[in-house]
Amino acid sequence: MDRLRLIRGYYDPLPRVLIIDFGSANSFSEEIAEICEKSGFDYWHEPDANTYSPAAAHNRGYEKSQTDLIFFCDVDCFGPCDMFGRMAKLATALRMKDVIDTPFVLPVYHLNEPDTEGFFAQTSAEDRSRYLDAFTYYSGQAAFRKAENFFIAPYSNVFLINRRMFSLTGGYDERFRGHGSEDFEFLTRLSLYIKNLPVPVNVETDWLGPLTKNFHKARPYSGFRRLLEALAKPAENFGLKVHHLYHPKVRSAAWESNNDWKRERMKDAFATYIRAQHQLLDVDFLKRESIVACLCKHIDQWGYFTPLRLAGFKLCPVFDDHSETIAEIVNRILAGEIDAVAIFNPHMKSHANFKQIVTLARERGLKIIVVERGALPGTIYYDDEVAYASEAFSEARFLAAIFSPEDLATANAYIADLKTGKKTLENMDSYEDTAARYPALSQPACFIPLQLEDDMAVTLFQKGEQAYGEFASSIEEQIDRNPDITFIVKPHPLSKLDGLSQRPNLIIAAREDNIHFLLDIASFTVCYNSGVGLLSLIHQKPTATLGNAFYNMANAGVHCASLEDAIQRYLAGHITAPPADTIARIVAWFILRRYSNFIATDSISEFTNRKAHGYKDILVTHFRWRGHDLPLGRQKEISPFTKQSYVWAQLSDSLQGTAKRKPQTIPFRPVAMHRRPLVPIARMMVKLLGRKQDVLDYNSDPAGFFAKLKNPWYRRVGAALFPLPPEKNRSSPKGFG
Repeated sequence: MDRLRLIRGYYDPLPRVLIIDFGSANSFSEEIAEICEKSGFDYWHEPDANTYSPAAAHNRGYEKSQTDLIFFCDVDCFGPCDMFGRMAKLATALRMKDVIDTPFVLPVYHLNEPDTEGFFAQTSAEDRSRYLDAFTYYSGQAAFRKAENFFIAPYSNVFLINRRMFSLTGGYDERFRGHGSEDFEFLTRLSLYIKNLPVPVNVETDWLGPLTKNFHKARPYSGFRRLLEALAKPAENFGLKVHHLYHPKVRSAAWESNNDWKRERMKDAFATYIRAQHQLLDVDFLKRESIVACLCKHIDQWGYFTPLRLAGFKLCPVFDDHSETIAEIVNRILAGEIDAVAIFNPHMKSHANFKQIVTLARERGLKIIVVERGALPGTIYYDDEVAYASEAFSEARFLAAIFSPEDLATANAYIADLKTGKKTLENMDSYEDTAARYPALSQPACFIPLQLEDDMAVTLFQKGEQAYGEFASSIEEQIDRNPDITFIVKPHPLSKLDGLSQRPNLIIAAREDNIHFLLDIASFTVCYNSGVGLLSLIHQKPTATLGNAFYNMANAGVHCASLEDAIQRYLAGHITAPPADTIARIVAWFILRRYSNFIATDSISEFTNRKAHGYKDILVTHFRWRGHDLPLGRQKEISPFTKQSYVWAQLSDSLQGTAKRKPQTIPFRPVAMHRRPLVPIARMMVKLLGRKQDVLDYNSDPAGFFAKLKNPWYRRVGAALFPLPPEKNRSSPKGFG
């Protein structure tokens, strides 16, 4: 109680404080409430008489708090008296409200009993703060003494975090009660959501803790504790820290008997998602208003669905389209257990089996959340339907929109940046490299970007004009009919087919040519439902579109019936450059009203006639949907982690000036090799109990087959039978596996 009383007079400035009283008996809770009232603190008593759960206490703290940033701290931990002022300045500098994954995870200095008495012997807040500063300096050179509980932990359960980031992770796992592991599990999961730190080898392993003998030796980057060191390094480099004041350990049978000192519960939690990170969609311990079924057959797309938690949804992930899985979701919809259905582009061929779910959900009035890539680089959108068929993308909605001067300034800045040619929808060469390959043109140039013939953009939602096949077949005829025009035809970057023969007035652009350079040298553009048409308008090129080009609004471009119609109307002067103010409004409409933003790693799949461009490691950086307009900036887009960084230099296990040594390793699941005889037995069981597709999946990728299974115990069996290759599971002399 003396430490709780100390807080109000110690810190200056002091933010709003919420005290979570987890299950205290009435005599204690009344005293705590009285102290909080006198100190001006918010107070919440959680009437939970079971074994104490730090995990549940953290979640209640999140739920009862209201600020954009939350600082979780044990009442026994104190920093310098100006700590909150310092953190506020740093959070402002880092734009922590908008860049959500920049937590300050603080190291904690554990004081022994005499040192704690010295702290309380000081007579003022300033003196106590100076005492802690001196302690920090000298304790860094002192020997750890476990018997006295004197040591320094490079990470802790004390941290500052953006509340949206806390919500995205799903909060603390409330299955943890008693002492141990809930903080390690949460912070590891948080690191996986941040996606900017290398995941150590054997990340499930608990070793190299501050009270182990190996802590003071050169250490490989192995085990979850090293990951947490990396997570906490930025805060430590800022000089942020707290000091845990000594208190006698209260012996409690329930507290100690429910411990997780052997990390068994943590391993069970890790088994769900460490080797199958898409399963993080199913890990959520916070209260939500509604349930959304996330149809995520392509598991690399799981990152698109996580922002739906910020819209109040508990996620119910669906990772396969097996008949029994679809039947289960249908039954839950009919039972009223599901409030919404989310899916990435329901019109994809691979999503055909999900059609009955989407159709039923629409019929019963459930929210449908369609996720699809936008027509601008790094954009996606969340809507009731794809843009071609959505009323939200209609010209009427655009014309009714009102844009502030700030909106238009943002749009114009975006346009200027886009025109530099550095941002493209597909991987392309630089603007300068493409320009070096092209001669100066002596006559007007018509730019025609081609589509994929089986793409939804040209097979669905048409307006009755020339079909895409007819459009593509007419190109050579129009080239021959117009010798005074140079035609620049660009095959789709993902297509493997070339159907045009060389002609004097034809330039067949390379697939990797920079699209912005090609638009700059073109006199006008003719495109069929291609996102390049929007880029053409942004470059203020006369633009003709065929099909359902939803971005062609307010007479910015001209809708034409055929390629011939487009060429003739341009030659007649009926297709002209769009006004700059119209384009600024269109860009503002898309980037500030309709589109969300994301970053990801490209993932290209090869097929016979084409490629498929997908993404993995998806991080949504701004979420817009039905009134939600949430910045979710990520540190990865500002400063991606590299082994050439100062943080890595601090974590590296290589010691300057020492002889070369054999790297320390932990054998990765050594029992797995002894279980090799079980591999054919597993194959036989899959054949007996599974479907034909299960057998194919097992034979092509047995590790991936087990990783996708719902039952975490099956996934653990798969991890044991099919460990990663040794070179990926053992630390190298530099610490990475």
